[in-house]
Amino acid sequence: MTEVLVGARGPVMRWARSIVRVCVVATLVTLTLGGGAASAYWTAGSVVGGAGVAAPAAAVNPGAQPTATAAKTVVTVGWSASTLSNGASVSGYVVKRFDAATGVQDAVLAGCAGTITALTCTESGVPEGRWVYSVTPTFATNWAGAESPRSAPVASDSTAPVNVLTLAVVSGGAFKAGSTLFFRGAAAGSFTLSNALTDAGSGPASSASGPLSGGPGLTHTPTTVSTPAGGPFVSGLFSWPAGSTVSQGVTMTGRDVAGNTAATALALVNDSTAPTGGALTYLNGTTARTSVSVAFATVTDGESGVGTRLLQRASASLTNGTCGAWGAFQTVNGGTNPVSPLADTVSVGNCYKYQYVVSDNVGNQTVVSSVSVVKVSTYRDAVNATTGLLSYWRLGESAALVDTFGGTAGTAVQSWSGAGIAWTKNTGFSTTDAVITAQGRIRKQGSSVGAMYYSSVPPASADYTVAGGTEL
Repeated sequence: MTEVLVGARGPVMRWARSIVRVCVVATLVTLTLGGGAASAYWTAGSVVGGAGVAAPAAAVNPGAQPTATAAKTVVTVGWSASTLSNGASVSGYVVKRFDAATGVQDAVLAGCAGTITALTCTESGVPEGRWVYSVTPTFATNWAGAESPRSAPVASDSTAPVNVLTLAVVSGGAFKAGSTLFFRGAAAGSFTLSNALTDAGSGPASSASGPLSGGPGLTHTPTTVSTPAGGPFVSGLFSWPAGSTVSQGVTMTGRDVAGNTAATALALVNDSTAPTGGALTYLNGTTARTSVSVAFATVTDGESGVGTRLLQRASASLTNGTCGAWGAFQTVNGGTNPVSPLADTVSVGNCYKYQYVVSDNVGNQTVVSSVSVVKVSTYRDAVNATTGLLSYWRLGESAALVDTFGGTAGTAVQSWSGAGIAWTKNTGFSTTDAVITAQGRIRKQGSSVGAMYYSSVPPASADYTVAGGTEL
């Protein structure tokens, strides 16, 4: 303040004192956002004619939520600019990285360390894992805004994904075995490939099919498939016309989100050759048993491999030793891939024949057949229809047992024992045709067996009589 005095000699100015009063007005604004505080700063300036000096205050605004993208182990972080509350620009930004699962902070690498003056930074060689980032705007030396919200997780990933390829839609014949895909070129067909790509890091992104090598034969348009998110990714169609014989190749490439890739080369091999080998054996003749043993030898296939094996039979009615009209072949009770030998249950009064049907994995088929025909009839018919030594005729017991026949070669059978049962000849019945052979077996001489035997051990129902072709 300056004082002025007035006297006779005129005004006299006397400097008494100069008082400068400065009023500093500052508002300190504290904002909490993402765990950080926004600080204000102020500057002093005089106001002419004022009673004091006003000091305007400005705050550092919070950081904007950043984005983070990864290419393998290189992560790029970007964010929008922050300002002071008065619109002025901030000086720079501090970038932080945290474990996405635990929230534990990890030191950023050189590309994002210190104060970043740009709106982006890049870390190279980021440890593998899933990370989130934040940015904090700064001003001058000591002022900082609130830390931003953290970014969406991003994965640092240097490990290639794993292709898991399977056949999807198939028409005609196709079969994949390891890195070889067989197709049946004899008939037209098509398929697609599904890639259930696995990746423990950044996750599956896409699967691409390359151009076909070799040819011509199959046709395919190379495609990159990225839907549905995470897979499985189904390729475009591979197709071929009937009569194709050329084998080709294709490479399937899986890619993860971080950009790591895995390539799988597939050989596309034509297989129009049926399985080979095999044999079928069963009784050719008449039997009274209601079970037929059918043996079949293994069929082999050197390309797509044996797929299914079926034992089938056809039947016809048996009338006076003659088979009627044959029905269609049907799979017997052994089902698919039966075990040899198979005991097939049959019925008296029918004829049976069998076939062994073997298909490879793309549909080529081999049918192993036999000229043998089984006629299932009564004991009388079984005996009458069989020529030569009846070494298998055991009166119904297991062939593994030992029979004993009483009598002399060339004479009628006097007795028989087997399976623990003794049978004795009925002496009141003519036995002109049933005789004992030198091997101790019963055989038939004429058109029928004229002999009757009965059991000395119950049940009596085990007795039977055949004479002159008529069952008594």
